[in-house]
This record gives sequence, structure tokens and C-alpha cells, in this order.
Amino acid sequence: STQTHEFAVFPQKPGKTTIPPIGARFGVAGPGGSNAAEHAIRTPEFHFVANLPPGAEKLAMVVSTKDLTITDKWDPEPGEAKVGDAFARTVTIRAADIPGMALWPMPPVDVPGLGVYAEKPAIGDSFERGDFTGERVETVTYVCEKAGTFVVPGARFQWWDTGEEKIKTVELKPVT
Repeated sequence: STQTHEFAVFPQKPGKTTIPPIGARFGVAGPGGSNAAEHAIRTPEFHFVANLPPGAEKLAMVVSTKDLTITDKWDPEPGEAKVGDAFARTVTIRAADIPGMALWPMPPVDVPGLGVYAEKPAIGDSFERGDFTGERVETVTYVCEKAGTFVVPGARFQWWDTGEEKIKTVELKPVT
């Protein structure tokens, strides 16, 4: 029998990375459990070099994927409101071949006149028939604390499209 263990590595900065040897122990038994023997092995040290994609030098965080979607959903849709009303904004980021923990957090927002209450982000990964997808879901509730017109700022996300080999931008529009 054979056991295989895979480790996904996602470099977070350019340069050389060294994966130190990884130890493993296992036992082998003969027919009927006789002649059991314990073994210990170590993988060889492994090196690789991660390069920064062209044009990504000024990005605070580089996300590299062939497929990225960002959805921005409001419940209810912002509009006429009165003091005490609340609006929940849920931003969902999904990317192929990258873990959810490596996706951007929503930038913090402070809007005078609105209470801002962020939930803990839901971060997860899924493997389906060989496809790996990471997801980050953030929900922020805005509560009208006083009368007025308020603007919740948008957000800008830039990522490296590994298929087209270029920087792409997704922008969430400000909401009034």
C-alpha cells in the first residue's frame, strides 16, 4: 500500500524559499502481523524561487489566480432610512487555486453618523474533483445613528491573473 501526503505552499513574498526536511514514521508488518518493523524517513530539503509578477511591485498584497470573483450584496438595499435602521453589506471573494486565508480583508471603514459592526470573516476552502477554491466572506452592518446622508466608501482589489498574465482590478462602488 502507498500513502501520499501533499502540502500546498503559497509564498507571500518574492525570493528563495527553503522547505526543511519533513520527518515521517511508519510501521510495516509481515503476514499475520509478524516481523513488525518501525521505520523513520526524512524528505530532502526543497528550494524554490518565487518571483513577483510584473507590475505588482507597488501592491500591498499579491493574489495570483486564474479566476477571481467578488460579490457585494446589501440587505436591505440602501435607500431611504430612519435613525436606528440597519443595512448589512456582505462581500464574498472567491479565487481558484488559493486558500481563503490568503485573500484580502475588507479595508476598515469609519463613517461618522453610522455605527459600523463587523462580523468575524468566514474563511474556507473547497476541493471538488481536483478543483481548489478559496473563499472569504465578510459582513459589516451599518446602523443609522443620526439623520443625514452618508456614503460608505467602495474598495479596490488588484490581483495577478495567471491565465492572462496581467494585473486586473475589481472595484466595489461607494454606496449612499
